[in-house]
This record gives sequence, C-alpha cells and structure tokens, in this order.
Amino acid sequence: MLLCCYIIVLLYCYITMLLYYYVTILLCYYITMLLYYYVTILLCYYITMLLYYYVTILLCYYITMLLYYYVTILLCCYITMLLYYYVAILLCCYITMLLYYYVTILLCYNVTMLCFLHGTLLKAREEGVIGEISGHFRNK
Repeated sequence: MLLCCYIIVLLYCYITMLLYYYVTILLCYYITMLLYYYVTILLCYYITMLLYYYVTILLCYYITMLLYYYVTILLCCYITMLLYYYVAILLCCYITMLLYYYVTILLCYNVTMLCFLHGTLLKAREEGVIGEISGHFRNK
C-alpha cells in the first residue's frame, strides 16, 4: 500500500512537473513568438509607414520645389522677354515717331522759311530794296 501511495505521489509530482514545464515552455514559446511577431509586424509597419511618409513628403517637396523654380524661371523669362519686346517695340515706335515728326517739322519749317525768304526777296526785288544792297538783282 505504501508503495502504491508512493507511486501515486511520484506520478502526481511527475505529471505536475511535466505540466509545469510543458506549460512554462509553451507559454514562454508562445509569448516569445507573439512578441517576436508583434515586434516584427510593428517594426515593419512603422518602418514602412515612415518610409512611405518620408518618400511621400520628400517627393512632394521636391516636386513642389521643382515646379516652383520651373514656374518662377519660366515666368521670369517670359516677363523679361515680354518687357524686352515691349520696350523694344515702344522704343522703335517712339524713335520712328520722333524721327517722323522731327523730319516733318524740319521740312515744314525749311519749306516755310524758303517760301518766306523767296517771297521776301521777290517783294524786296520788286520794290528795289535789293538793288540798293546788292547790284546782282538789279534789272534796271
């Protein structure tokens, strides 16, 4: 009987120890695996998200900067060219108009002065004033 009790106690202890180690090992294994997968998944997720946002932000930044500089340079070039052509055309028009009016005014002035002088000389010649000043126009 004592041997039977001893065997039962030993079996109980052995089963308890086996269950204890089995449960401990299984729990440790599952907890380790859960932590491993959880950390791996979280790290992968966070690294992926960081890379995604980093790449997205950088791409957005670089595209925005490129567009900004491209538009700025193009606008600057077009505005400069428009101003250049506008000023060139205006200067050409103003110079042409000034030359036109200058030549017109000078021609008109010269023709007027010639007509005035010619008329004065003819009148002076008819009255004989030129003859007193110079003998070249004397017809008498």
